[in-house]
Amino acid sequence: MESVAPGSLGEALGLRPGDIVHAIDGKPLRDVIDYQYYTGTAGAVAEVTVERGGELTIHEVELEGDDLWGLGFTEPTFDGIRRCTNDCPFCFVKQVPRGMRRTL
Repeated sequence: MESVAPGSLGEALGLRPGDIVHAIDGKPLRDVIDYQYYTGTAGAVAEVTVERGGELTIHEVELEGDDLWGLGFTEPTFDGIRRCTNDCPFCFVKQVPRGMRRTL
């Protein structure tokens, strides 16, 4: 985690830059999309597994939907970028003409 906004739910939990959020309710977070999905359930109580200095801690928090957690991440994926090797015949990436989108 790169940043924690002042007055946010993340700050109320005691989260700090450098902490690693591993899971919410035991579901591992692979990327920012997982984080947004699992933190968006209003009214639910969640267990958040956080690593700080090599030590895991579980925080219990009530999710309030629109309340922002205020966490900023250094990368959109938490475990590196993976390349697909499925070779699907309907693959969007393979249908893009060569040189049109270098990032793909």
